Amino acid sequence: MLTHVKITLSEALLGFSRIILTHLDGRGIKLSSASGKIIKPGDTVVLRGEGMPIHKRPDEKGNLYVVFDIEMPTSDWLESVDAKVNVYRYSQQEIYSENVILGAGSTASTQTT
Repeated sequence: MLTHVKITLSEALLGFSRIILTHLDGRGIKLSSASGKIIKPGDTVVLRGEGMPIHKRPDEKGNLYVVFDIEMPTSDWLESVDAKVNVYRYSQQEIYSENVILGAGSTASTQTT
């Protein structure tokens, strides 16, 4: 039995643990990927004994082959991240400027005391 499973780019890079599909008998098939193990598009995992029942041997099941498709971010996503980074940088510059102004004033007052 063969199935394609879509995972996000972050799941491919950072790992995941979730139910990837519901089997024909109603069971959820859970798959985990450890962090640090990068999954590339088209990578395949074999889940032994999770496939279809074998003909004339209903107690035995074949293998389930899972092929990974990676959902890549769109250009809109990149633009939104760039906008958030710019807002963060601007707010950090304001905080730094306020600290410099406050720091200069407090230093002058301690010297006159």
